[in-house]
Amino acid sequence: MDVQFKLMKTGNKKISVIGNGPLSLSIAAIFSQRGGRVNYIDVQKDENAHKELQKAATVTVTGAKSFTAALDSVTRSFAKLPEAGIIAITVTPSVYEEVFPQIIENLTDHQQVIFFPASFGALAFKNKIYSRRNVPGNFTISEAVSYPWVCSQQGPAGICVQSVKDKLRLAVCPYEKRDEIVTMYNSYFSIFEGAANFLETSLDNINMILHPLPILLNISAAEEYTAEFRHYMDGFSPTIGMLLEEMDQERLELGRALGIQLIPTLRQLKDYYGDFDTTTIAGYVNRSDGPYIDVKGFGLKSRYITEDIPALVVATFNIARVLKVQVPIFELCLMVANSVCQTDFLAHGVSLHSIGLAGREKTDIISAINSL
Repeated sequence: MDVQFKLMKTGNKKISVIGNGPLSLSIAAIFSQRGGRVNYIDVQKDENAHKELQKAATVTVTGAKSFTAALDSVTRSFAKLPEAGIIAITVTPSVYEEVFPQIIENLTDHQQVIFFPASFGALAFKNKIYSRRNVPGNFTISEAVSYPWVCSQQGPAGICVQSVKDKLRLAVCPYEKRDEIVTMYNSYFSIFEGAANFLETSLDNINMILHPLPILLNISAAEEYTAEFRHYMDGFSPTIGMLLEEMDQERLELGRALGIQLIPTLRQLKDYYGDFDTTTIAGYVNRSDGPYIDVKGFGLKSRYITEDIPALVVATFNIARVLKVQVPIFELCLMVANSVCQTDFLAHGVSLHSIGLAGREKTDIISAINSL
């Protein structure tokens, strides 16, 4: 049992949450509600919203959950990071390059780093950590497949929770500490189960299936009615649903090529939110009594495109190319996104080099996965 787990039991629960949006605030709120002393490092660009959150020093939670969570501090500084036993990295992937150097500079022994959600961030972070000469002792990196809640922003210091997941997988490095670390995080979240490694968690982030294509194939509605366009209720036609089923099969086939048991998107949705007795992805997400009825306002400039394509779709496509796994719907997604957004996502997205897998052949990637 390491030093940090003992600290959790004695009540010295200093936690730094690095975030930039409502999902980040949800993690801060959960840690605080369960007894954590939360230092929220706010890296959002809106200075007025930052000042309002700093003034409030609380997160007001409404919707499926209702409570007020106190924050010990709200800051833009990383100076207090060495005091934290847990460092939760909850920012969108485009901010990784901005925050990683400051986090690494302030790491100390016996700290736990956790990523929400899995977007190949833990692999990239581990790759940077182990390129240093002096690696902190007895610390861990963990990665949750997703966020525990679906929520939206309600003013600078509030969130509205739309749905809550029943269970979630967590990968831990080094692997031999997995059970201990899962137990420790479950003292806050109560929903974690152990995953095999960081490739499993990132490839099982079903945002790559659910988010980009329904926007790209509903361009007119997403552009004209962005504020009111209901991503799941309006964006999932039977034809789009069919394409997403094919895209999901490509993801599962990639997992099989890697020797990883990935979980189908529909099965994950049922595990998260309940069965609902449906047989297709589209049938599940656009039910009027489902978990996504209030999700709206995501257009071409939203994180569903600007984050999920470079961080998830590109990384998955790059791994598939090395393994020579055919992924035509992933390729279609990239081609449409590049044309519509006038951006070369493949050139600017997650590369194999950034996650420590560059230059590896199929068998070498599998070997590298097993050593994570």
